[in-house]
Amino acid sequence: MKKSEVIVIGAGPAGMMAAIAAAQNGKKVLLLEGTSQLGKKLSITGGGRCNVTNARDISDFFDKVVRNHKFLYTPFYSFTNEMLMDFFMNEGVDLQIEEDMKVYPKSHSSKDVIEAMQRVLERSGVQVLKSAKVSDIKLKSGKAISAILENGAECFADSIIVATGGKSYPHTGSDGSMFDVIKRMGHFVQLIYPALSPLLIRESWVKGLSGISLEAHMDISHAGRMVYSNRGDLLFTHFGLSGPLALCASSYINRCFANGDVEISIDFAPDSSASDISGLIREHPNKAIWNNLKELLPVSLMKELLSYLDINDLPNNLKKVDEERIVNAIKKSKLSCSGIMDIKVATVTSGGVKTSEIDPHTMRSKLVENVLFAGEVIDVDALTGGYNLQIAFSTGYVAGINA
Repeated sequence: MKKSEVIVIGAGPAGMMAAIAAAQNGKKVLLLEGTSQLGKKLSITGGGRCNVTNARDISDFFDKVVRNHKFLYTPFYSFTNEMLMDFFMNEGVDLQIEEDMKVYPKSHSSKDVIEAMQRVLERSGVQVLKSAKVSDIKLKSGKAISAILENGAECFADSIIVATGGKSYPHTGSDGSMFDVIKRMGHFVQLIYPALSPLLIRESWVKGLSGISLEAHMDISHAGRMVYSNRGDLLFTHFGLSGPLALCASSYINRCFANGDVEISIDFAPDSSASDISGLIREHPNKAIWNNLKELLPVSLMKELLSYLDINDLPNNLKKVDEERIVNAIKKSKLSCSGIMDIKVATVTSGGVKTSEIDPHTMRSKLVENVLFAGEVIDVDALTGGYNLQIAFSTGYVAGINA
C-alpha cells in the first residue's frame, strides 16, 4: 500500500477528529477502522442522542475529570467546547442545550453527528479504510514505520495516531486489543477499570425497588474514608443502583474493591429533616404510614422499606423506636456495594496509556517519537455530561495538528 504521511487507527470521535485536523493541516491521511462502520460507539452515546459536549465554560471541565485532569489543560484550551459546537453547526448540525448544560443535536440523533464528520473527512481528502483491524505496529530504529492489519497488509506512514478507545462496549470495536500492541512498543498501560457503570448491591431487599427512580443524596466510604458524596438522580435495578448519581460514583470507587466492599449511605429525602419526616408519619394517625409519606417518596419505595423493617402498624399504634427506624431508613439507608458492572457495559474505560509517557501539548509519545495518542486509549476519564466526548475531540484535534 502506498505510504501515507499520517495513519490514524480508530474511527471513533477522537480518530475522526485527528484525521480531519491532520488533513486540514496539509497532511495525506489514512484512517483505519476495524469495524464496518465509522463512529460505531458514538452512535449509541446518550442513548443514541449523542451528548457531544457540555456548554459550561471550559474552565469548569477540569472538575468533571476524574483522572489526570491536568493532562487535559492544553487539549481543552486548544480545541474548546465552543470550537466543537461551531464545528458541528458549520456542518449544518443544529445543537441545543438541555439539563445540566448538556449539548445534543436538535434532531436527537447521533446519525447527524457522524454524517457531519464523514462529510468533513471526505472533503478534507482523508482516505478511509473500513474493516481494517490493526494487529500490530512495526518499529524500526525506535520509530513506527507501519501498521499491520489482521489480513497481513502493511500500511506505511511517517506518523501514526492511536485512537482505538478503551475496552467498554467491545462490540463497537473498542475491545482493548490495541493495549497489547502499545505495551510491545514499550508503553506502560495503567490497569483497566469500568467507569460510569452501575453499582452491584449485596442487600437482596433492594431488588424489590427495581424501576424506582428518585433524587437522592449518596455518601460512599471505604476503609474509614469518605470516597464520594453527591446528590442526583438514582435508579434502582434488579442488581443494584444505576442512574447518573450511581454511574458517577462508580468512577471514584472502581479501584476500591480489592480491599473489600464499599459502604453506601443514601438519603432518600435530602430536602426534608428527620423531624419533618416524623411529623409526616404521624400527620394522619389512622392512615397507613406509606400513605402519609406519599407526597415525599414513591409509594412503592415506602412499602418496600416498611416490609424490610417489618413495620405494618398505623401511626397511632407506632412505637417511637419504630418511628426512628423508619426515619433512619429514609435518611441513612445503609447498603454494601460489592462491585460495579463489567467493563463490557461501562460507559467509558478508566485506565490506559500512562499520561506521563505522553506530551500533553502534542499528544506525542515520549518513547516512540512518531506515535501519538488520542481519546479513551489514554488514562483519562470524566463524569457524565458530554465531558468524555470533549476529551476525545480535543485530544484528537491536538494529535492531528501535531502529527
